[in-house]
Amino acid sequence: MSKSWIKEQYDPYGWIEWYCNFYNGRRTPDDLRQINRWKKSAGPKGRFRNQLKNKIKEVGKNDAKIYPRLRQTLLHWGFDSRKLTVK
Repeated sequence: MSKSWIKEQYDPYGWIEWYCNFYNGRRTPDDLRQINRWKKSAGPKGRFRNQLKNKIKEVGKNDAKIYPRLRQTLLHWGFDSRKLTVK
């Protein structure tokens, strides 16, 4: 079952291919959708970023053992979770 995450007509290898092409100046009709996907997951108010941030606050430090799979997901979206701080 396809989730339509990949628009093969533009980037058959997925988000990272789209991002590299976007960074290098290519624009497609798929750009807005991809940018919104990033915002919803790893952006400043993104659900994965906030989930990790809240757990770091709860624990009191940014430990690499907290949610390693979530950290990997954020890394795939270009967000370095090691930079999150406890405030």
